[in-house]
Amino acid sequence: MLDDKVMKVLREDNSYLGLCGPNNYLGVPFSDIRLNQLPEFRIGDSFQDYINRNWQSEVTKNPAIFDSPLVGTVPTSFRVVDGTLIIDVYPSSFKNMLATSRAYVSRRSLHSIGHKGLFRFIHNDQFYLLFGIRNPNQVNIGGSIQAMPAGFLDLEDLTLANPLNETLKREYLEEVEQEGESMDKKREREALSTYDELGKIFMGISWVYDYGNVDADTLLSNIYDGWVGKRHSISSGNGVVQIQKKRGRFAEHKVVIGVPQSDLADFIIEKNNHISIASRWLLRRAIELNEISI
Repeated sequence: MLDDKVMKVLREDNSYLGLCGPNNYLGVPFSDIRLNQLPEFRIGDSFQDYINRNWQSEVTKNPAIFDSPLVGTVPTSFRVVDGTLIIDVYPSSFKNMLATSRAYVSRRSLHSIGHKGLFRFIHNDQFYLLFGIRNPNQVNIGGSIQAMPAGFLDLEDLTLANPLNETLKREYLEEVEQEGESMDKKREREALSTYDELGKIFMGISWVYDYGNVDADTLLSNIYDGWVGKRHSISSGNGVVQIQKKRGRFAEHKVVIGVPQSDLADFIIEKNNHISIASRWLLRRAIELNEISI
């Protein structure tokens, strides 16, 4: 019965869809992923004018938002060739994504690609999952409980050997390891070494059609019991641990907590839709694949 209650929360009002599993697309197996950059992806002039007007409406509502480059993708372009999943991508922007949301169009035609992670760590011989709460004025996910790390692909990522992995690595450094606004080279090398040693379980690719995000989903695991205590102060309360940097602060989240995996079911039921849609999907995916238990 508890499992049923948890899965009801994770499925309720969740607009994510699974595009592919960990190792197959529409039943066709793959062992690698390649992003294929299209030579051109043109938006018609009238549609671009429409996007610009919608963007101005968003800026009027929230003057703090700003445009930035993103990588666009075509969810219907997925195909498996010689054991490799190929995904078409093209240069896009945050403006294109936000201004073509379901608030403006009945069927989205522009999508951005990113990578979201669910981070598991050990504290006092017990598994915890890491979540953060961003500032309330954050677009789309402000104030909600969010799994860490997660972010969009940068255009520069497309020049690297494994763009999806580079995105998750960058977001891990910025959201989990960074202390304040920047990280010196010595600290960055140490953080990169930690990332390289993490267990990484790819859980597939998903698509949230309301916002136009297409995301790779990965469970990260740090099995070194001393990781969290080395650079963080930990305080307990209300069934979770609150985590603060000993020096500086978490760069992108106002509050960061660790939830004991043994209490995860109660946490999900209690917080319900205060957990972001993306994070509820990650939890659902990890549970369905038996990578975490409730």
